[in-house]
Amino acid sequence: MTIILITLAAILIVLPAMILGTNNSAEVIFDYFWGTQTFSLSSLVAVSFFVGVCFASLFWVVFTLKLKVQAGSLQRQLQNQSNDNSN
Repeated sequence: MTIILITLAAILIVLPAMILGTNNSAEVIFDYFWGTQTFSLSSLVAVSFFVGVCFASLFWVVFTLKLKVQAGSLQRQLQNQSNDNSN
C-alpha cells in the first residue's frame, strides 16, 4: 500500500513539472548501446525521476521485508528461550 502511495506522489510531482516543461522545446540526444534517440528535455527528466522513484521503492521493500524476516526469527528465538527457561 505504501508503494502505491509513493508512486502516486511521484506521479503527482512529475505531472505538473512535465506540463511546465512543455514550454521548453530543448531536444536531448540520448545515446545507448544499440542506437541514439532524441527526446525532449522535460520527458527525459520525468522518466529519469520516475525510474529513480521505482528503484528506491524496490530497495525499500526489499530492506523492509528483510527486517521483518529477521524480526520474526528473533521473536521465535526469544519464545524458544522463554519456553526452555520455564521448564
